[in-house]
Amino acid sequence: MSNKISLIYKLILTLLIFTPGLYSVKADNQNNYFNINPDQYSKPSKSKSAQELNDEAFELFNKELYDEALFLLNQSIQKESPKINYLSLEFRANLLNELKRYNESLQDYNLIIQANEGNSHTMLARGKLKQKLNDYEGAKKDYQEIISGESGKYSHAYTLGPAYQSLALLEWIVFKQYEKALIAIRNAKDYTYPSTNRNVEFETHILIALDRRSEACANLKILTAQKYEPINPFKDINCSE
Repeated sequence: MSNKISLIYKLILTLLIFTPGLYSVKADNQNNYFNINPDQYSKPSKSKSAQELNDEAFELFNKELYDEALFLLNQSIQKESPKINYLSLEFRANLLNELKRYNESLQDYNLIIQANEGNSHTMLARGKLKQKLNDYEGAKKDYQEIISGESGKYSHAYTLGPAYQSLALLEWIVFKQYEKALIAIRNAKDYTYPSTNRNVEFETHILIALDRRSEACANLKILTAQKYEPINPFKDINCSE
């Protein structure tokens, strides 16, 4: 029981830096299933348990020693085989993401979600990863899955804000659907506690694109009063007239 709690705690932390229950199933093809290259990783240490290796990997992760952490985590996963610990798999997906090994990371996220494991944090992480890989339609679908809550599994108050924000950016920058972007960013503000100036900045850019000058200027007044430095300078608007 304590090992289960420890793994859940670690996954929550890794997801915040950038989930529920411990499940296991049989693997049909162990090496392919786990993404393990036998030539790259030595055999698991006989003197250490899977949990001990996992704990050491997490300590290395916190020190940003990602290659070393991945080395130990793969040993831990090998020790757990032929069962799959989906929490370990999600930990590895996060590690691979940090190492910019995006396609491998995506494989792990896909496996977790296809097995109906993980939660809204898993879906959000996969959406952001798809966005990095320029799979914008796939990313949009993941964000909408969180927002719709139709399955009941991937909708969560803590991920609704980031999901709406990510969807707004896609609609604004990639799809040029400014009205949809405006709705999404305003929903993001509703689910972000407190609503961040960054969301107000994004909303202002969208309002400028929609030529809704008075609303954009009202936002600029708020940002100026708070001495907020925008990430992207505001263009094509003059609020002094």
